[in-house]
Amino acid sequence: MTGPGDALSVCVIGAGPRGLSVLERICANAEGTARPVAVHLVDPDPPGPGAVWRTGQPGELLMNTVASQVTLFTDDSVDCAGPSAPGPSLYAWARTIGQDTGGHPRQVLDEARRLGPDSCPTRAFHGHYLEWVLRHLVSTAPEEVTVHTHRSTAVALDDTPDGRQTVALADGGRLAGMDAAGRAHPRRFAFGVPTEGVRWVTAVGVRPGVGSVTLEDSDAIARAALLLPEVEGPLPATSPTSPTSPPSSPSSTSSTSSTSSTTHQVRERGRRRA
Repeated sequence: MTGPGDALSVCVIGAGPRGLSVLERICANAEGTARPVAVHLVDPDPPGPGAVWRTGQPGELLMNTVASQVTLFTDDSVDCAGPSAPGPSLYAWARTIGQDTGGHPRQVLDEARRLGPDSCPTRAFHGHYLEWVLRHLVSTAPEEVTVHTHRSTAVALDDTPDGRQTVALADGGRLAGMDAAGRAHPRRFAFGVPTEGVRWVTAVGVRPGVGSVTLEDSDAIARAALLLPEVEGPLPATSPTSPTSPPSSPSSTSSTSSTSSTTHQVRERGRRRA
């Protein structure tokens, strides 16, 4: 186990939009850890776009969400314990690069210049946005955070005698010393094997100014990985004597409860709120 000042190693398995969102929240919350944080992103596909939003797919394939309603950044509408870190929506980013004369492929610049706030971008264009988000996060990460990418598939998670874990990769690589303490959560992710009822989700619901549940979840996951407290429910809006939300019910037991105190494996899975 690590001590209070030791480096913390976190493995995010799945580096598409959900994994990228968790990375953004780790960066935003890292200053509260008072220790170095090494983040390992594991995905056989390009980090950021992943398999779904790959930049080489045909331009006839469109998103089903308009450009102004797509973001990976938090704002004050997101009910989370960590600090908000505003950033451009896909549309705002398109407006910025549309004024450039280089740095992006011609077809990307052409789409950026004709894109309106209510236009449905191509899926490939969203992939370029996600690539930019990753570059932005790495270049602006606090000095405590280092980011490592691994273009492979995680195939096993093994306990080690020191209480940490090792992630085995399909290419033969091994990521040793994964020691963030993951806490299983009935509404969010489990660390290790997902709890029953956890479903696949995409970036749907990550919209500016509407209190995105997806970003709220990403913040909770990041804070659990960084061993920071999570605030459940809405914060008091008035005086300190105002009643707060009742505590959530105890977490249901997951299949990883015996190892969750020394495990952190964020899969690109989550839930849909009914």
